Amino acid sequence: MKTQEFVTDVMLNDMENEAKNHTDANNVLPAVFSSVDEAVKLLKLDKRHKWEEFCGELVYPHKYSYACSGCTETKEMQSTPERGGGCHECGYKGRVRNIVPVPAFMPDGSIAKVVPQNGL
Repeated sequence: MKTQEFVTDVMLNDMENEAKNHTDANNVLPAVFSSVDEAVKLLKLDKRHKWEEFCGELVYPHKYSYACSGCTETKEMQSTPERGGGCHECGYKGRVRNIVPVPAFMPDGSIAKVVPQNGL
């Protein structure tokens, strides 16, 4: 009686594993996504970022600011202040803003590719 239960359990486990492997085979990610929305959906990326295509790669623009180098007077071996005095380079605000594209990565570690918007 116990061997029959054991055999039944093993068969059920095998069926569950086959079903899981079958669904995993159907969820193969494409090498190049056809749109940004498709890539965000399939890669389950954070939707709080504004994902966009940049040079054929899926990226989000990371924005940051730093003290202006044109109006921040520091001597050697001193830490820079949070804000400069203001000059033409920073618009008389004392800080400079910058944006850097941060790529999205595939599960295998490669950068996610997207078909360019302009068709090139």
